Amino acid sequence: MNLENIRTIVAAVMIAFVLVSAQSCKSEYTKIVESELASGITYDSLIFDLKIGQTKKDFYKYCWDMNKEKQITAGSGNKYALFVLPKDSTDKYPDKINVEFYGMFDEEEVMHGMEMKMEYYSWAPWLDQFQVDKLMAKIQAKMMKDYPGNNFIEIPVGETTALVKVDGNRQIRMYPLTVKQIMVKIEDLRTKNI
Repeated sequence: MNLENIRTIVAAVMIAFVLVSAQSCKSEYTKIVESELASGITYDSLIFDLKIGQTKKDFYKYCWDMNKEKQITAGSGNKYALFVLPKDSTDKYPDKINVEFYGMFDEEEVMHGMEMKMEYYSWAPWLDQFQVDKLMAKIQAKMMKDYPGNNFIEIPVGETTALVKVDGNRQIRMYPLTVKQIMVKIEDLRTKNI
């Protein structure tokens, strides 16, 4: 073996080592996203009968029709639609949950996700049973029931922790927004920069 062949082999081994090291440094979240997107499975359901791929016009028409049927109303500042989840009689402390929602749209006004702000109707700082951690657990269980598949994992987001669930192209991410409110986003990962 000459010196040039040895250099080529050493370089190949070093490149292989770097690639293996880079792969092992990927977060659990990144590995799940890559695996789920590679599966080719697609989900388009958001909430109610709203779907990924609908237009902003479709979204407004659907909300208008739901409003006429008195199933939703205008949310805070008329920026969101408001739906109230009824009390769950199986809860130790049943309470309604306010859900303000609005579609996430791209520049062509095609919906690629849904943003929802949720809070207990009877929230008060002294009512432990209606605090954000209890709401997160309740909504996590609801999302697992409504969108079965993979479990949620924890990922750091700024100074807080988010719960994230990825199934095919659809990601559900939830995190505390304020002391009484959580944010839940359902997004199409095919249109999101990871």
